[in-house]
Amino acid sequence: MRVFYIIGVILCTVGGDLECSADTSKAQTREKSTACNYSDEAQRVGLEAFLRKVKSTYYKMNPNNVVYDPDSTPKSIRRDFSPYNAHPNAIRDRTDAARALCREVNKLHKNADGNKLKPRERKAIAQVKHFLQSNFGAPYDENYYAGDWLLGPNSFCWQPICNVGGDLQAHFTYKEWGIQPKTVDDVNFVIDRLKRLKNSLMQYIKNMKYGIKAGFVRSEEDCQYGLYSIQRAYLKVSQAGPNGILNETFTQQMLDPRWLEKLEKSSSEAWEKEHKATVRASINEALVEYVGKPLDSLLNYLEFNHSQYCVPSNVSSGLATLPLSHVYKTGKILESKQLENCQLGNL
Repeated sequence: MRVFYIIGVILCTVGGDLECSADTSKAQTREKSTACNYSDEAQRVGLEAFLRKVKSTYYKMNPNNVVYDPDSTPKSIRRDFSPYNAHPNAIRDRTDAARALCREVNKLHKNADGNKLKPRERKAIAQVKHFLQSNFGAPYDENYYAGDWLLGPNSFCWQPICNVGGDLQAHFTYKEWGIQPKTVDDVNFVIDRLKRLKNSLMQYIKNMKYGIKAGFVRSEEDCQYGLYSIQRAYLKVSQAGPNGILNETFTQQMLDPRWLEKLEKSSSEAWEKEHKATVRASINEALVEYVGKPLDSLLNYLEFNHSQYCVPSNVSSGLATLPLSHVYKTGKILESKQLENCQLGNL
């Protein structure tokens, strides 16, 4: 949703010019309309340039969503795509980028004379302010300084970690915009991105472990609902283990013969000669090794390990009571293990 939200913000202003151009091209004798042009005031404060800056920064900081960039091409998608990054420094970089742009739009808004702006321009400023205040439209798990990225999935699994499968499906597809292997380098690219996803999934587990030490833990009920929710997101893995990844809905396009139909015969033969396995077998193995296994580890950690440290709801039932003053295990305080003096800024 956040992707389409920012696209809407940009297109409601920038895209208007294109619509006007299309209309006027139908009637060459008609005087060109200026209804969709930016007002003089918007041009003075640099509104168009700022909106484009927000858009480009968003996709730079969120390369797992580049396929949704309306200006993207198959070449740029292939160049820029990378899975969701759960590392603390990456979360901090995204938060800092949103905050910097938020300060910039506040300054722009202050300098602009609202009475001289068009209604759609005032609306665009209001929308983009909200978008940036909510951390690029991602209020769950993406504000580094709030610390909620240490908590694990919530009841609705609204965190980006719950949609990494959707990211793969959107980019590794046989649709015209998708990343399809044609050469040996392309196959290596796909496997490399799957390795990066494994790294991110394992980091997500580390984040939750650090959350225990830092006092950022959900209540027992919230932990249970979060587990159910993420198990539902990766249902086949939760039911069948790592190999279940080959039955997940989001991997079916990668497993479809059409996805590899553009693979050069010489590349296929070279790969098989070097790796003693077909490209199809190697991709399947990579999916299990770099996606199925870490997802299985994440689900098992949540169910059998992390759940022990979730606290009774009479101790904490929301963000207002966090961080906790002690580490809890199976509902009891570990007296000998008080919380470390953890500072998010030092992560």
